[in-house]
Amino acid sequence: MRHLLRHPLLPIVFGIVATFALIGVWLWWAVTGVEWVARLRVGSYGSLTIEQLGQTGDLFGGISALFAALAFMGVAIGAYYQNKTWRIVELQHVQQSFEPLFFQLLTLHRQIASELRLHRMNEYDQREQIDLGMAAETVREDVSYFWSALVKDAAGNKKFAYAAYDRLYSRNESTLGPYFRSMYHIFALVDRSRLPQAEKDQYAHIARALLSADALFLLLVNCLTDRGLGLKHLVEKYGLLKHVRRLDDGGGPTHEALLIEWYFDSAAAPNAA
Repeated sequence: MRHLLRHPLLPIVFGIVATFALIGVWLWWAVTGVEWVARLRVGSYGSLTIEQLGQTGDLFGGISALFAALAFMGVAIGAYYQNKTWRIVELQHVQQSFEPLFFQLLTLHRQIASELRLHRMNEYDQREQIDLGMAAETVREDVSYFWSALVKDAAGNKKFAYAAYDRLYSRNESTLGPYFRSMYHIFALVDRSRLPQAEKDQYAHIARALLSADALFLLLVNCLTDRGLGLKHLVEKYGLLKHVRRLDDGGGPTHEALLIEWYFDSAAAPNAA
């Protein structure tokens, strides 16, 4: 019963019924209502004169206008709810066509991330395998090596961060490339959909929740390169860097916080709740 009361077509049915009811009342007034009211006025149960019917019939014009206005209101309400219903149906159709692909892309990205095997050169100049967390730490260490220069020379900030990341990317392009391209397609799909902006934000937040702090750091630095410009736009639009590390162990700003402040729109990392 509750399901029927929430049916989107119910307001339209009520509007149509109400409109026909008003038309029926109007027809009743035109056919028998005038005579009935005339008899009430004069208290006669016999034949009525033309004058008596005419005096009562003068009310017909005003009441007809009232019923016409009420009927028009019923039609207008029915049209409003019909338009609202079509919008709901259209949104449901958009979601039904969007969600399967969205979650398929999420599954694909998680699979790529779980199978991610990166490499770096260790202190003995030997190639060693590392995971995503160790890769992020390697870039952080390289950035820290130049950090005093980064603070003193603002013009060199991006160059040093790019160089630190490029050393990792150049050795792992075959794995990092698909990783970031799959990430891009997730948020591009959300952005290109015909969903309302509030719905887009909700789906973007679902995808963002799957990114670890290390993944966010690599995403941040990747966006500073030419290959990450398209993704940078989506990062800023959907606040994908919201959960980056902001303070280091000493209570000062992290590399992430400073790089965001220097090179990203403030919307890229809204204040964490």
